[in-house]
Amino acid sequence: MLRLELTDKLPFGKHKGQTVEEIYKQDAGYLVWLRQKRKDDNGDTTFFSPEVSALLDMTIRESSHLARRYKPWDVPVTTDLRTEPVPQERPPETAYGGMWGMM
Repeated sequence: MLRLELTDKLPFGKHKGQTVEEIYKQDAGYLVWLRQKRKDDNGDTTFFSPEVSALLDMTIRESSHLARRYKPWDVPVTTDLRTEPVPQERPPETAYGGMWGMM
């Protein structure tokens, strides 16, 4: 079964050959519509990756126009969407000791 990520190209339709990211930037409503159409037509809820679905859900919430027609799916995201690693905090005694040259 097909599961499109942001960098994958759409294999059909009016945006055929464009990446999901390119389409999102130009016409996010089309992707929201396509996701809902696939679900309504054949029950396909995995056409887009969880990360793309989360992005589409965010778009629906931020657009009053889309929110009138579509509901977010709230698909659980299996990976962290942050692009930078989470900084690891040092224990207070280590931070203090290093700060005063005691290590």
